[in-house]
Amino acid sequence: AVHNIANAQLSINLNAGSGLWTAPCDKPNVNGEKVITPNFTPTLSVGASLNNTFNLGIMLDAGLSFHFLSANGSYKSACSSDEYIGSNGYRKFEWTDDGGESYGHNCGDAEGAAQHFLIAIPLRIGYNIGKFTPNVGIEFGYRINTNDVSNNSMFGVTAGLQYSLTDRLNLTCNYFSGLTADMTMNSTVTTYDTTNDEGWKIEYRSSESHKWHTQRIDIGISYRLGKSE
Repeated sequence: AVHNIANAQLSINLNAGSGLWTAPCDKPNVNGEKVITPNFTPTLSVGASLNNTFNLGIMLDAGLSFHFLSANGSYKSACSSDEYIGSNGYRKFEWTDDGGESYGHNCGDAEGAAQHFLIAIPLRIGYNIGKFTPNVGIEFGYRINTNDVSNNSMFGVTAGLQYSLTDRLNLTCNYFSGLTADMTMNSTVTTYDTTNDEGWKIEYRSSESHKWHTQRIDIGISYRLGKSE
């Protein structure tokens, strides 16, 4: 058994593919109104990985990949305009970042219009079942060439499936879900009493923190350059 575990097949794989990505918000509603809607836009990816497959069917894979993420409106959000409530009240909506900077009624315009370039390091473990190899793992990533998201570093979990077309060619499908937030914004709803002679008086104020997390699905092919036993 020790010999079977140690007798591994090592290979270098070249990977390429495309897919879709989105960045849903954990709290898409403000004051009972849905103001954030996730969008799905295309991705392209290339990369390479070092694959170690043991005789028992266990597969270990460590990769380096480059992803182009097209502009995605998931980051764009808005709130209802400020409004008078009856004859003695006024409600104001505002977005702010963690530094306290105000974005008014809208946020995420720059983030939603930007194209993103991602360097990712996926680490996966899988198990061979005939031509299929389901796998799970973790992924570290960093966005380059953009300062539009508040957190360029990325960490998340992956799940995927590999199907062997030939001895060297595989079809791959991988899903990534980010655990770290790309962007954090705070929504504040303030209700004023406008009947106070000394100026508007705050009757009620509520604030919530909203976080956006990347999700991505990649479908592609993997070609084995060579392996040694």
